[in-house]
Amino acid sequence: MSGSQPVAPGELIVLCDAGDTIRFVNLNFAKFFGATAAKWLGRPFAPAGPGGAPGDTREFRTTAKGPDGECALKWRLEVLPSGEKLYVGVHYIERRAGERRSEASDGRMQFVATISHEMRTPLNGILGMAALLLDSELTANQRAYVEAVRESGAGLLALTNDILDFTKLDAGRLDFERAPYDPYALAQSAAELLAPQAAEKSIEIASFVDPTTPRRLIGDEARVRQILLNLAGNAVKFTTSGGVSIELHTEESVEGLRLVGAVRDTGVGIPEDAQSSIFSKFMQADADAKRRAQGTGLGLAISRGLARAMGGDISFTSREGRGSVFTFSVSAGPTAERTAAPRIDAPPIIVATPSPVLARILRLQLQSFGAPQFRFVDDPVDAAFALKEHPGAFFLCDGAFAVGEIGEALAAASRSLVLLAPNERGAIEQLRQKGFDGYLVKPIRQSTLMREIARGRSRVEAESSAARQDAAPKIDRVLKILLAEDNQINAVLATTLMRRAGHKVDIAVNGDEAVKAAAAGSYDMVFMDMHMPILDGLEASRRIRALGGRKGAVPIVALTANAMASDRQKCIAAGMNDFLSKPFEPQDIHAMLAKWGAPAAALEQAS
Repeated sequence: MSGSQPVAPGELIVLCDAGDTIRFVNLNFAKFFGATAAKWLGRPFAPAGPGGAPGDTREFRTTAKGPDGECALKWRLEVLPSGEKLYVGVHYIERRAGERRSEASDGRMQFVATISHEMRTPLNGILGMAALLLDSELTANQRAYVEAVRESGAGLLALTNDILDFTKLDAGRLDFERAPYDPYALAQSAAELLAPQAAEKSIEIASFVDPTTPRRLIGDEARVRQILLNLAGNAVKFTTSGGVSIELHTEESVEGLRLVGAVRDTGVGIPEDAQSSIFSKFMQADADAKRRAQGTGLGLAISRGLARAMGGDISFTSREGRGSVFTFSVSAGPTAERTAAPRIDAPPIIVATPSPVLARILRLQLQSFGAPQFRFVDDPVDAAFALKEHPGAFFLCDGAFAVGEIGEALAAASRSLVLLAPNERGAIEQLRQKGFDGYLVKPIRQSTLMREIARGRSRVEAESSAARQDAAPKIDRVLKILLAEDNQINAVLATTLMRRAGHKVDIAVNGDEAVKAAAAGSYDMVFMDMHMPILDGLEASRRIRALGGRKGAVPIVALTANAMASDRQKCIAAGMNDFLSKPFEPQDIHAMLAKWGAPAAALEQAS
């Protein structure tokens, strides 16, 4: 082999005769495969298969068991003029580098998850205690200070969630569910959740779902809601006049259905020179320092990552000073039969509103109902004239016009409803005295509007779920509860909430005490922290289940600052019934008490 290129360190060299029998291996080959060179001589060797004419060359890859386990080898075969075959192999490390990247990713994920846990634990105390303070007698200044603390804590929680989500996406470790969900409820709940913020800024927020959209789509509802709330939340944040609309419809493709959503706003818009970086992480296009301080710059990057992971994407159009339209799409399962558009038999409808956003959504809704005749006006004087021109019309009047110059013209309407923002309910009695038959609280639900147009003349009082002051879920008996929690602040918070609801609570400060208490007492529910000294919540739950009988069948709800899907799976595997992530709100505790406090709830597992 004189005159050949020098052997590079690590190269594996094999020379075979024309019959694919080894005649020579170098020391690197022998060391790599763990046998002396002499033991390889005379063995068959044809990793590229038999055959080959003199002068042929070929490159290929194989896997083999080396000193560090299974590895990959890159080979170059040259068939010599004599018919002999010269193999030169290199142990290439792309896969091992990938493994190292995976290990590094695992390390980052573990670090972020740990930091998330450590931050959520004190945040639970901050937010929970602030909620308790706000429920007590405070001076105006004290209430303002506590609300500032709560708002700051909520901002820190949002940051924690954003960083955790971004890290999961970056590592490809975010799990997506495929389950049925209702797009109509999704759009309405997003609008209702943001309605109080919109009302505080005196802007509109409304939603519309194309009525041919199937009622049942398949996907990860929580992640679709996260995208929608991020886009709509940004729109509310950056809009000071006008409003925000949320519009959903479905499209068919070769892969199946796609849910397409558009969030429109009349806000500040995005400067042209900032549009290319709007989806970059930690980037914010707004020049206002106060508004920049309200976010992390991760929301749009996370939302686009989520959309792409669910088979879609996010795009936008924007003009500075004129507003923006963000459009997203996600896979929504197999093609389904479209819903038949509803139709109503209605009198002429007159809508009076100064808001182009509300007018657009109400027009879309009326068109979707098949309303035969409707007219929009943006002035109370025009509304009065329209009512006189169309006696017997159904009248929808924005609250901004209701106390104006409508006057006696209301008597000409067959029914008249005023549309109120959530913070305008104090004017209801005054509006009744003016002659209005009832009111609807914004954002107006499509189904509610159609029902009220279709029904006969009667008093109407309909509020969105955001506007209703729904009482917390109640249970009609006093529960005896065991709380296993080693953090004193979190224990005080949870105990206060439970005792305020009229229940009896015993506290265990570690898992061993919890097991002993469960064995000695007779509890209706157990709230179990996952991370405690002596015995953690998982092992404590297993031992409680091992008690058998009624004591072993007590419903157990995990309390944890961990926010990973794998943590929930661990809880269920250990015999727990449900999972409550810190920081939790008072209504979260009440909901768990109502859900698992009934005697029949024992050992039923959460879906």
